[in-house]
Amino acid sequence: MSEVRIGQGWSPAHRWREPALACAILIGGSLRLIMKALNPTPAPLPTSMAYLAALLMGTAAVVLRSRMPTLSLTIATISSVFMTATGLNWIGSLLPTLVCVYATSLRFPRRATLIRVIPSIASVAASSAIVSWTQNHSPEVIPTLLALIAAAAFGRSARGRRQYLEATLERAQAIAQNAQQQERRKLAEQRLAIAHELHDVVAHHMTIINVQAGVAVAAAPHDAERAATAAKHCQTAAQEALAELHTMLGVLRSDPPPAEAQRPEKWQKLSSATDQSLIRLIEDQRSLGTDVAVSNIDLVSECAALVRHVVYRVVQEALTNARKHSPGAHCRLTVTREADRLRIEIANGPQTLTQVAPVASSQTGLAGIKTRVTEIGGDVSWGRTPDSGFRVVVTVPTQIVQEQT
Repeated sequence: MSEVRIGQGWSPAHRWREPALACAILIGGSLRLIMKALNPTPAPLPTSMAYLAALLMGTAAVVLRSRMPTLSLTIATISSVFMTATGLNWIGSLLPTLVCVYATSLRFPRRATLIRVIPSIASVAASSAIVSWTQNHSPEVIPTLLALIAAAAFGRSARGRRQYLEATLERAQAIAQNAQQQERRKLAEQRLAIAHELHDVVAHHMTIINVQAGVAVAAAPHDAERAATAAKHCQTAAQEALAELHTMLGVLRSDPPPAEAQRPEKWQKLSSATDQSLIRLIEDQRSLGTDVAVSNIDLVSECAALVRHVVYRVVQEALTNARKHSPGAHCRLTVTREADRLRIEIANGPQTLTQVAPVASSQTGLAGIKTRVTEIGGDVSWGRTPDSGFRVVVTVPTQIVQEQT
């Protein structure tokens, strides 16, 4: 902050201060002149008129100090020098310069203040010393210096207080803005978590419905029992999807939201994504006709709840993608542990079910997998296999330290 504005931004109730200060300077400066005029030996008229003109000039400088501080200090210094030279009123001659020195010290930084104030103080003090020496007055140099230095010191002190208050206000505003940004970030994370959950739920169940509907249509002309079974699977998948959506919407509509909806990593509580639900997921896939081979799946139960949730969603998405893009393909789920890291590989072979056409990939599910895994400090990779299949490899920590809120 290079400058501190004064006399600006006041409310209408404070507008009287400027004219009141000008009136005080006029009265204080002309009081001695009036008393001298009432004496039997009044001051000479030219001297009185020169003093009055200098006093008016100094008053104008005080009024303009907020708009033109440097020029006002110069005018006030000249007026004080002229009034001091008349020898009529030592205190009245200092008033304009005292006010302008204070205002200059309040407005400008230290170096700029010294450049402006030192010549002014020196000029007024020198004129006081010359008048005291030539007119045999009592020495007024020391009181003049003390008064002007005190005005500059008070101005610097007031500037320091104002800068402290401004800095405090800026810090408070920065804290408030940072809190708003943090809140927006948390809301964005919650929306992203909700989007991932919705995608996983809808994509998984709709894929089952799509595949089983295709099987039902293909089997209806010659295998009514198989068509009925496929239709039953469609009905079950639809019911499960509606149930999970109902649970999620219940969380979103609650006021205030429950604790599990406050942070994205708490969303695993909305589904029983444990090692048992993972086994049930694989069994459901097998009941739908997908051949899934598993290895060391029990290692997942040793992980933290959030890690189990991420593993569940990764496996669900990978198996869903296998059913969508390679209907009838053989799938393999392999879990291995390396120190405090868990490696999950989900691979599928080429399509074998020709009655159902594969669905084009939008890469949304893979992007969701990457987001989930990286959020807990894991790594993910995927790509085609030599036999035209697809493989997803995920490495996640077994335990994570969650940030306290």
